[in-house]
Amino acid sequence: CTASGDIRLHWRLTRAPLPVLHYVALHEAAHLLELNHSPRYWAHVARVMPGWQAHRAWLRTHGHTL
Repeated sequence: CTASGDIRLHWRLTRAPLPVLHYVALHEAAHLLELNHSPRYWAHVARVMPGWQAHRAWLRTHGHTL
């Protein structure tokens, strides 16, 4: 997410499991509310997607394979 509010997603995310893609989209959309990774930012993510940590972990482990 850019400072002007543009969200760009890489096409290779289409190869990720759908819940992971949803997490990435939510992650970027949450930046429309908080343009950082502060506790307030993560609270927005957690409110919409409890358990987001599993999807982030999947990306860290498997993201390079996309």
